[in-house]
Amino acid sequence: MKKENVLVSHGAIGANSLVYNTFISPGDSVTSIMPTYQQHYSIPESLGAEIKIVRLKPENNFLPDLNELKNSLSSKTKLISLTNPNNPTGSVIDEDLLSGIVELAISHDAYILCDEVYRGTNQSGPEYTVSIADLYDKGISTGSMSKTYSLAGLRLGWIVSSLSLIHISEPTRRYAIGV
Repeated sequence: MKKENVLVSHGAIGANSLVYNTFISPGDSVTSIMPTYQQHYSIPESLGAEIKIVRLKPENNFLPDLNELKNSLSSKTKLISLTNPNNPTGSVIDEDLLSGIVELAISHDAYILCDEVYRGTNQSGPEYTVSIADLYDKGISTGSMSKTYSLAGLRLGWIVSSLSLIHISEPTRRYAIGV
């Protein structure tokens, strides 16, 4: 990705809110994993979206089950919301599983929002995850300086995605922060 593929926000919370306010409308359906940050199901619900929850289970190492995820999707599915690595479980969705999720999203023409605020906490081996923005043109990665870099007071976050999705998000960002 290039610098043009990054849109700066007020923390990851601001980045996630910006994504939902840009892409979600009343009547849409959003599938979110659980556990996750409350905003990943509360914000789209407040915007009039139907929320479908896929629970992460210990018997599946707290990873999304592709069959459950597939069953949660419908013709109204606009977005699939993930957190990778997951908070609070610490589970990491590897590239193979992410690719399976991308295939499901493609089959429903859905966006994938992946909150990657803990990405990079383990810098080596298979635990360092690929970004959803590198796997899918409708993949939207959000992150911030707060977790991995221990700079919560900085309140610097971002969205990384395809240039077309960044351009769609810019007017909402300008309105939200008055730029």
